[in-house]
Amino acid sequence: VSSMDQRTGLLPVNDIVNFDSGTVGGTHWSGKIISISHYGENPFNPPTIVMLESGDDSRWFIGFNDVHVTINMVENRVAFPKGTLVAGQSQTISNWRFSDIDLVIRVNEINASASPVYAHIEITYGSQP
Repeated sequence: VSSMDQRTGLLPVNDIVNFDSGTVGGTHWSGKIISISHYGENPFNPPTIVMLESGDDSRWFIGFNDVHVTINMVENRVAFPKGTLVAGQSQTISNWRFSDIDLVIRVNEINASASPVYAHIEITYGSQP
């Protein structure tokens, strides 16, 4: 039995990747996330959710639902959809962590033929060295 993650209350800890961008820019994460509908069919251990460290009381989550990459912000236990992306699209969150630096989430690929189905995403905070 996997332990549940106290931050989300949903998934075991090993199914979540934390992305802590810091506040000065120049950070990056890239990888595959599997569809939430394939939770439990995770032989290669890619995460199901990427949790963005916001630096405040809000919680930001990037997930995948077989068709779209979803971006949600949870505040006071209420979820606010912030974006739905397909392959080739990106979304910018301006002034991330009140830093005057943008956070960009890009969907590089959605592979519906793979088992489990996955999306390859990239998160960039500020300029890369």
